[in-house]
Amino acid sequence: MSIVTAAGSATTTAARNLLPPVTVTSVLAPGFCLSTAGVFALIRVKVPGGTWEFITRQAASVTAPLAIVLGLLLLSLSFIVGYISRELAFWVIGMLSRFSRYAPPDAAAMSLHLSLVYGTNRMNYFLLRHPDLNHWLDSSSASGGSRAGGGHQADWGFHSFKYCKKELRRVNPEAVVDETEMEINMLASFLIPPLVFTADIIWALGAPVALTFALCLTATAMCVGITTSIVRLREGERYEALESLANFTLQASSVRTPPTQPAPSAT
Repeated sequence: MSIVTAAGSATTTAARNLLPPVTVTSVLAPGFCLSTAGVFALIRVKVPGGTWEFITRQAASVTAPLAIVLGLLLLSLSFIVGYISRELAFWVIGMLSRFSRYAPPDAAAMSLHLSLVYGTNRMNYFLLRHPDLNHWLDSSSASGGSRAGGGHQADWGFHSFKYCKKELRRVNPEAVVDETEMEINMLASFLIPPLVFTADIIWALGAPVALTFALCLTATAMCVGITTSIVRLREGERYEALESLANFTLQASSVRTPPTQPAPSAT
């Protein structure tokens, strides 16, 4: 194994080991932001004037045991709110995926991609090694499917993608698209907080019309950018998983096939 390959494998393994902690953090961080914004909004409703003075006065009277309990409650609330926020973001992405412009590649698009990258003969050989995948990619049996997790449409393209991921975990874990999936989850977690924080800031500041418009425009631009990135990554992860499995299968078959020996010359 070359140094570059070894380094890439180590990086992928490290990213896969960090996936659960990073996923939890990606839920807690936006959840903490949303929970803090919600608490501030409730205090502002209760104390319309002198909100900061009220918070400072109450914080000064909190004892250490009570602070620990409140911290744990806020941590739990942050996880719940962050998880709901991420699911809401995936619901929005799922609604957008109903339009072909924002939908991830379906079975027909994935099959065409295979044909363009590897050619018909190599593609047929690859699919012969994976009959289940061949079935999923058969566009003649394509189905609209139902809803799946992460805002996906459970059509044949989604089943093809899940098959590739499952097979890669079994035969070549270093090539699994965990990094892309982790990035998608993190981006989805931060789709809703800009909108909530913008509304909180506008309310707290009593901002003039010009500043309100600028803040709304900034929050909208952030959300559009996050949504565009998620759509792009969801498209790329399907092609990446498909190509990774095809590369591994074709390379493994070429290693197992002994080279053709030249015929001995007549003397």
